[in-house]
Amino acid sequence: MAERLDRALRQSLETAGSRLAIDGGANDARTYDQLKADVAIIQQQITGLDTPSNVGILANQSCETYAAVIAVLLSGRTFIPLNPKFPIDRLRVICEQAGCDAILFDPVNSEIAAQLDVPGHLISKAENQEIPALQVADISDSDIAYRMFTSGSTGLPKGVPIRFESLDHYVREVSNLLNLESGLRFSQTFDLSFDLSMHDIFIALTNKGTIVPPRGMDLMMPHNYIIKKELDVWFSVPMLAGPILQAKLPDGPPPLVAAMFCGEPLPLAYARGLAQYVVPDGPVLNLYGPTEATIAITERNLRLYDGDSELMPIGRPFGQNQVAILIDEQIKPAIDGVEGELLLGGVQVFDGYEPSTGNNPFVSADDGQILYRSGDLVRVTHGEMHHLGRIDSQVKIRGYRIELGEIEQAFRDIYDRHITAAVSLGTGQSAHIGIAYCGEKIDYQPEALAGKLPDYMIPRKAMQIDALPTNVNGKIDRQSLETLSWA
Repeated sequence: MAERLDRALRQSLETAGSRLAIDGGANDARTYDQLKADVAIIQQQITGLDTPSNVGILANQSCETYAAVIAVLLSGRTFIPLNPKFPIDRLRVICEQAGCDAILFDPVNSEIAAQLDVPGHLISKAENQEIPALQVADISDSDIAYRMFTSGSTGLPKGVPIRFESLDHYVREVSNLLNLESGLRFSQTFDLSFDLSMHDIFIALTNKGTIVPPRGMDLMMPHNYIIKKELDVWFSVPMLAGPILQAKLPDGPPPLVAAMFCGEPLPLAYARGLAQYVVPDGPVLNLYGPTEATIAITERNLRLYDGDSELMPIGRPFGQNQVAILIDEQIKPAIDGVEGELLLGGVQVFDGYEPSTGNNPFVSADDGQILYRSGDLVRVTHGEMHHLGRIDSQVKIRGYRIELGEIEQAFRDIYDRHITAAVSLGTGQSAHIGIAYCGEKIDYQPEALAGKLPDYMIPRKAMQIDALPTNVNGKIDRQSLETLSWA
């Protein structure tokens, strides 16, 4: 994709015609011509808003979802993904922190939208009506394309604003890495509030492809999803590949031309299992990057890897992305033998949280370059990076990055237990949260936290303990907690 993102999207909408842009089934499919009309209608709905403005999108994996994203972006406004699965209170906080001027919602989420105290617009498909002209605003590189909200250690979600130039760089560079022909069919396994969904939407549509969101049991049986939906390109968190390892390979040539993973460490066995579904010369990429660095910032192709480590390396930065290593507060180049906290720099790195969290997530190099502290521990071997885990209290469950402090604060609010520590228990598909607390024993009911936390953050188990274990620095020893009996 040589064109800038906004121009590439416009070109797809105006030239792909009757080709399917979205294939969600008989009642949820749109051609490019239909998608262009939907986008223009949505743009007309939000015409009265100032530019720039912040528009929430309350929808998931539907034609309305994708049309709203494109409409807001091409109008020069900022979109804020609002996950309908989140508690109402969490959605209200996100709307307030993002300064939402309006919300676009699809028909199935109208009741939720009515509870958010922000002017709402029902997203409707263009049917038998006069279609206005498509708007493509004069978007500058520094304009904010979207704000993604991640888990925050203060008990509030953290707003991550991503500039248009950051998203544009990612889409163009990954398109170049994949070198895909136009018209392919792409999986879409992520909720809109998971920034990896931005990859699905923009890589597919700028390459005149078809977004194929899952339906029913598709994610429970991903091998069937690939075959029955005739997918060409796969992208998911690693754990979705687990069931594929147990499935019988289809007869005939491999169905996929490319596959990608991101969101959590990638077991080499999972990568090799899915690689059997990819044509022999097709890329199988392990992508790495936090939300703050726009989807992903490094890559490693299984086809070029002959190692035998349990986990795939996260590789090297692509495009203009840059990395360094922080060791004892000293910035070092990422060369063989170095081990420390991974620092990220370049066009894809954000400028800071909005609103500010009060903590500086950046360090400055001697040459004045500003680098983001990822919180990830890496080791450099043979010129590429291997992920060794987190250096702080963040964990990943189902691919979502979680601040354990947010879970602890919610637990304190409900159960009035001030000495608490949340930990990640189990691995892969069985990974979940447990929480230990001091004080009198409580009758723990997980559903009591449903109004404060998404389901993947709610502890399955709570354990009363006399005192929390600590390390030599006086910090909570979470590794010791994880070894306790949580039966």
